[in-house]
Amino acid sequence: MRKTAYSVLAVACAALTAISAQASACDLDDLVGYTLTERKTIEGYLDDNAKGIKNDFKGCRSGRTIIFSDDAVVACTETSYGNAHQPEAYVFNNGRRWKMCVDGKLYDIKPHHR
Repeated sequence: MRKTAYSVLAVACAALTAISAQASACDLDDLVGYTLTERKTIEGYLDDNAKGIKNDFKGCRSGRTIIFSDDAVVACTETSYGNAHQPEAYVFNNGRRWKMCVDGKLYDIKPHHR
């Protein structure tokens, strides 16, 4: 009986992990021709009006600066909403355009310097 309970628990954990991984993944069809260049943790953001939020991500707004934990930054080039606390970001480039995947959603970005 005990062995069966552990087996059921293991299967349930594996299923939840698979569902979680699928929910956080961006659509790879939108990234054909792009190269994954970086994986970073988002530390916060800064809007054009110099209002910044630390330890949070609220999506992109054109002109918003996204700040990573290593102090690197990118700028949003579109408006698209999202919400997460210090999420992981995957940055892609195809030689002309840049995209960032955060919590299963793609954002158009460009390199930016402070």
